[in-house]
Amino acid sequence: MFHKAILFNRVITPIYNHVFMALPYNGEKVNEMYSELVKFLWTSTKENIPQNKRKLVAQKRLTANFEMGGLQIQHPQEVITGMQLNLIQKHVKNQYPQFSQILNALLQSINRPNIEQHIKYLGPLQWEKTGNKIKNINILVAQTMKSVSTFIQTLETDINTWHSVPIYGHSLAQGLSEITYQEFRTLFETGTFTIGQLLHSAHR
Repeated sequence: MFHKAILFNRVITPIYNHVFMALPYNGEKVNEMYSELVKFLWTSTKENIPQNKRKLVAQKRLTANFEMGGLQIQHPQEVITGMQLNLIQKHVKNQYPQFSQILNALLQSINRPNIEQHIKYLGPLQWEKTGNKIKNINILVAQTMKSVSTFIQTLETDINTWHSVPIYGHSLAQGLSEITYQEFRTLFETGTFTIGQLLHSAHR
């Protein structure tokens, strides 16, 4: 099983990584892929007949490192999400100017803020809104927007990062307490657009 895990990480994973870097994904097919991975790890063939093997590693621990008794195998969905977040990071570092130009042109076509404004001023609900509006134009970008939305939601509840999350589109304010665009503009004009800034100004 250990050797199969190494084979998977060094040979199979890079293959589907390249596919996911350029194409959108189908969640159902990704789960099917993971199911096939589990079968690959826990079966062997004897006289052309698949034989089930004893499960030496719990399925939930496949992603753990070797020292923890895992196999360091990521679920394909985690790989996809990581690459999509990496796309946005490459924009922040200005590594692919042409990609940034294309992305901003797509956002302009659906009357949404540019990617710089998304990163600085918009919370997860607004990223998700953009993803929903752009999915009929570019599915890959739509899925990337939703991945960022999910990531920011984790920052909202992290003790080290909750204060840095934008107010406009904050998921914990979803519903009646959700901030409106006009309210956001009013706060923005005072230089307030993150939770930390809002709380700091409220305690002056």
